[in-house]
Amino acid sequence: MSESPPGRGGDTTARPPTGRPPRGAPLPTLDLVVVRRSDGPDRATIHPRGLTGIARTETWLSTDCAAVVDLAAWR
Repeated sequence: MSESPPGRGGDTTARPPTGRPPRGAPLPTLDLVVVRRSDGPDRATIHPRGLTGIARTETWLSTDCAAVVDLAAWR
């Protein structure tokens, strides 16, 4: 048995953030940018639409294009 952290009392419902929007909230629209490279695999960068500056650079993800598949192909 472990003690509750200070300020939490006996609250066991607190959970770490999941990065998911609350139920019923609209999902963000994502943009995909492909960079074609002659010296290596093509790269795909995915980021939420409409962000600029720090907000955009904090929420992007890049991967080799070979790892990106069409969502409809997986449904």
